[in-house]
Amino acid sequence: MEQAIKPGILPLYRKLRQSDNQQIPLDEESLGRLAETSGWQVLKDYIEAEINNLRQLPSVDSKSTMEEVGFKFLVADLTCGKLQGIIDKVEAVKKYFEEQEEKKKEKK
Repeated sequence: MEQAIKPGILPLYRKLRQSDNQQIPLDEESLGRLAETSGWQVLKDYIEAEINNLRQLPSVDSKSTMEEVGFKFLVADLTCGKLQGIIDKVEAVKKYFEEQEEKKKEKK
């Protein structure tokens, strides 16, 4: 089943597609291989669980000031964004390499 590309993935995905005739950087190729392992799914699930935990702001209580709540929210939001960026990058590279494999199969 085809999966839609998430908005955060699009810039990297487009960059990879535009470089079809160029050599893919080694780190991108390594990420593509990582995405094919069962370890990636375990890591991805762990990161997503951590994102969900951060979004709940468990350390905010009735004694917290608005400034403290705002600061904790900003830190959690930035951290969630960075963690989601890791997932998005690996998934974009995975999608790109899957398409490349499909193109190779179609040519045969």
